[in-house]
Amino acid sequence: MNKTELIEQVRDKSGLTKAQSVEAVTAVFSSIIDSLGKKEPVQIIGFGTFKVSHRSERMSRNPQTGDKIKIPAREVPVFSAGKMLKASVHLKVPKETPVAKKSTIAAKKSSASSSRKK
Repeated sequence: MNKTELIEQVRDKSGLTKAQSVEAVTAVFSSIIDSLGKKEPVQIIGFGTFKVSHRSERMSRNPQTGDKIKIPAREVPVFSAGKMLKASVHLKVPKETPVAKKSTIAAKKSSASSSRKK
């Protein structure tokens, strides 16, 4: 699902107009971004928590040249799923996959090889 599809779903479920839905979704994203910019976590009960995490400086290699390079420390946004979100993902039943049938070629080969052994 992308942002446009999310806006459509908000419109369908809430009864808002498309313009109001765009405004609502944009406001939610903007609020999350503003809070993370201040390094404040955003906790949405049942959904999850957005927070800023510190990544330490580390050494790596340039894949093209093989030279060692230093990757500087930085702050990155992190999302942790809440209990209800995790539960809703785990409750979904996987699509039924058809049971593989035995290959007739393999069956013919095994019966042919067993008849030779007799």
